[in-house]
Amino acid sequence: SSQIDAGLRIQIRPKLQFLGGIFEIKKPYFNVDPVGVFREVGNLRNRGVELSLTGDLTDRLHIVSGVALIQPRVQYQPGATSGPVHAVAVGPVPGYMTTNLEYRPAIINDLTLGVTINTTSSRYAEYPEVSLPAVTTLGADLRYKMRLAGHNATLWLRGYNLTDAYSLTPTSTGRLFISGECSFELSLDADF
Repeated sequence: SSQIDAGLRIQIRPKLQFLGGIFEIKKPYFNVDPVGVFREVGNLRNRGVELSLTGDLTDRLHIVSGVALIQPRVQYQPGATSGPVHAVAVGPVPGYMTTNLEYRPAIINDLTLGVTINTTSSRYAEYPEVSLPAVTTLGADLRYKMRLAGHNATLWLRGYNLTDAYSLTPTSTGRLFISGECSFELSLDADF
């Protein structure tokens, strides 16, 4: 295995920074061969770009946002595939973007409102026959810091996949995982 990478950081404002990086990773690729045996069948090369923006947009609005774009390519060993010798790797997601925004309203200083948007690009479940569509999910949360019996406490309500977006995630072994449906979580954390 080998990895080469380079990056840069730009401080946009005292509490806001941009990070960018490029990389290339080479490693053995394992998958099921034409006779149904899971083994090393070739070499995987991932080339990509990672970008992020992190920090305070204003005194009350915080952002953590990132994108990763990957070009996953496989070069198969002779006889290790019944398809093309060079192919797109199944498993790695070619594109992923996440953005989390947190806002603290001036009216209620101990309240934080959050929104999370995750986007996963289209990807192969089986190359080149089965391509899964891109999917975007939306989450939201509300945190309230308070005192409970003389101790610091946080009440946290979280909502996941609020649009009930359906998606499948492939693995290199051919298995598919179903994404979670819309759900909510309420928790109370306290320091005693």
